[in-house]
Amino acid sequence: MKIGITSGKIAHLGKERYEKIKKFGFDAIDFTMMDTCSPIYTCREEELPALIEAEKALITKSGIEISQTHGPWTYPTKDGTEEERAVALSLMRRAVRATALLGCRYMVVHPVFPFGTHEPAEVADKTFAINVAFFRALMPTAREHGVTVCLENMPFHHYALSHPKDILRVIAAVDDPHFAMCLDTGHVGVFPALDLYEEMLRVKDAVRVFHIHDNDAAHDLHQLPLFGKMDFAPFARAWRELYADATFSFETAPPRALSQELFEQMLSLMPALAREILEKS
Repeated sequence: MKIGITSGKIAHLGKERYEKIKKFGFDAIDFTMMDTCSPIYTCREEELPALIEAEKALITKSGIEISQTHGPWTYPTKDGTEEERAVALSLMRRAVRATALLGCRYMVVHPVFPFGTHEPAEVADKTFAINVAFFRALMPTAREHGVTVCLENMPFHHYALSHPKDILRVIAAVDDPHFAMCLDTGHVGVFPALDLYEEMLRVKDAVRVFHIHDNDAAHDLHQLPLFGKMDFAPFARAWRELYADATFSFETAPPRALSQELFEQMLSLMPALAREILEKS
């Protein structure tokens, strides 16, 4: 098993951030490209390889693996018109190219939200159809660059594609080997009626990567596992049975309000936390 963390949670540690997490016992990074105002999206196309190579060099030097990336997302969402979705598709195509330049196979993405994150139930079929069309349009770029796009389950109670089963429906409809799933534990946890073990069984053939974090069983808080209300014993059971070779990728970190010294001390304990969850739960 490899243990990873999202790059956005350690960006404030400076140029030595990857070397530091390697020393702390992390093996992998989830390289975030969510900020659509970042140079990855604002630079000219011909400038992208050099920009990515500079970051890749820092990561490679540290001995850290890039296990996955996270594609662009804006919040509040801007997917309501065909023109806005065309912009979103262009950004995702750029992120696929950046993922390939990083030497990474998997890019996590959110669904598109044509009616926002709090949509009326009667538009569910439209949301599904728009997402299928959107990701079918992304697949030629994914195939060209050898990147598997991994659609993530969401934490929104009034959105058609939040539950893992809904993500599976989109994946089946797109029907492309370069389209799979990212299972987000915290996004399952905001729905008390969902059983994490059963959901992990349900999606086992589609999942390629994970986002792992905790919450209060109602809100998407991105807490450290075991610091919220979620029961990680079923997660550990399913992991041992089905996902032992996957990367345990934290989408969380200690609070930024801590001093850097204390932040790093707590960060250094996270690989041990992952092992304790999987070995003792």
